[in-house]
Amino acid sequence: MAAFPLTHRRARQASLPLLLSPGTPPAPPPHPEHAVHARQLWLCAWFPALSLEAAGCRETTPFAIVEDHGARRHVHIACAAARAAGVVAGMGLAQAYALCPRLYTQKRDTDAETRRLELLAAWANQFTPTVSLQPPRALLLEISGSLRLFGNVQNLKTKVNDGLAALGAHAHVAVTPTPLAGLLLASVGQTAEILDQTDLRAALRRLPINALPLPPDSLRYLRHTGVRNFHDLWRLPRKSVARRIKPELLDFMDRALGLQPDPRRSFHSPPRFTTGLELPWETDDADALLEAARQLLARLIEFLRAHDAGVNRLHLVLHHAQSPASRLRVGTRHATRDEAHLLKLLEEHLRHLRLPAPVLELDLTADAIQAYSVESGSLFAGRKAPAPDPSDTTRQQLLERLQARLGTAAVQGFASVSDHRPERAWRCIEPDGQRSEAADNRPRPLWLLPAPQQLTTRRGHPWRCGPVSIQRGPERIENGWWDGRDVRRDYYIAIDTDGSRLWIFRDLRNERGWFLHGFFG
Repeated sequence: MAAFPLTHRRARQASLPLLLSPGTPPAPPPHPEHAVHARQLWLCAWFPALSLEAAGCRETTPFAIVEDHGARRHVHIACAAARAAGVVAGMGLAQAYALCPRLYTQKRDTDAETRRLELLAAWANQFTPTVSLQPPRALLLEISGSLRLFGNVQNLKTKVNDGLAALGAHAHVAVTPTPLAGLLLASVGQTAEILDQTDLRAALRRLPINALPLPPDSLRYLRHTGVRNFHDLWRLPRKSVARRIKPELLDFMDRALGLQPDPRRSFHSPPRFTTGLELPWETDDADALLEAARQLLARLIEFLRAHDAGVNRLHLVLHHAQSPASRLRVGTRHATRDEAHLLKLLEEHLRHLRLPAPVLELDLTADAIQAYSVESGSLFAGRKAPAPDPSDTTRQQLLERLQARLGTAAVQGFASVSDHRPERAWRCIEPDGQRSEAADNRPRPLWLLPAPQQLTTRRGHPWRCGPVSIQRGPERIENGWWDGRDVRRDYYIAIDTDGSRLWIFRDLRNERGWFLHGFFG
């Protein structure tokens, strides 16, 4: 049996010899000092049906995931029942329905696939702290430090397979000294166990070149030159491969063989906090419920300080004896652990919550825990540091309390849009509490009417409870011909008989008269 890689055996570096003629012996390998030590062992779990599992597919019903490629919709993956009817990946949707009229389809949801992969990665953390996501459908586990706990590779691999099966995840699991080799083998359905880096070349040589992450043109070029597998590729001159196919391909192959380092980023599932409190008796009193929520919030703040973290979303669940639970969601724009502010937000929500029955128990959950940053203090104790502007934080907290009291739709911000038409030059956005600069220095009214109001005219002059005196103008706005809402207007600043400053315009389309569009403060 191959030696275990933790013995620090130096691996022999494989070479890519020049193009060989039949009967020519291969070139000798380079000096072994160029090889990378095999000190790691990677378990790759490849999920061929991740798209189906993320969509909750049941194998008993013909089901397929479809996606759009331009104007054509084709099958991305089909379940076993659909494949039995002749539906295969890459097939056009019309042809798939012709073969299986009872086929149920669903559009591919890459976000759901990512969430499914992250869920599996969080589960895999029980075997090793080094779990790496490999979208779109693989996980990598560095298991060299876990073998002492689980005994050997076979025991660990069995536990991983059994656990994935219990989660309803079908996987091809391969164990190799390099992460790329595991990905390549598992992606073609091989469940190899290779413990020595020197055995990688023999394990990879028969893999088809379709396993390489190359564009279709490059794969077509390789097939036309007679390259069918990795062994054929290694026989090509390295300089020719770099020049004619892709320079990164050589680096890819060297990392797969362990000749170059291949670091991977570890996945860390975000921490989650949950706590509960059972009340001594049923109550629907807002003050009593707020006191209970304050106790739960105090536990959360202790947790956040211990982890140097903040939170921007809380879930409070209030349980009743006979009725469904009442739920509150409290959110902030930035991660915080300000207990007083969070308590104020909870109070605003609780004051407006209509309870169907008295409350027996409360649960508080925070699953959006983030890193928390604070303003740095002064380096010199004797020198007064410039104090941060407290108005920024105050504005943010005021906006959050207003949204909690009045509703999110009632408190909004505004942003300018690149359009000269006044009614289309702005849009509603999430308020950020910051002062915004004007888009330009042209005079604009503070109050813009929802729709222009037509004014009466007398002898061709605008009239509003009396004659209107024009003070400034005109400013011509002629825009919007491309979307069917074109305008041709001359805008003026005017004053009516009661002293109000108006923003009026004359519609130049067919001389439609004068209109009032806004008021200046």
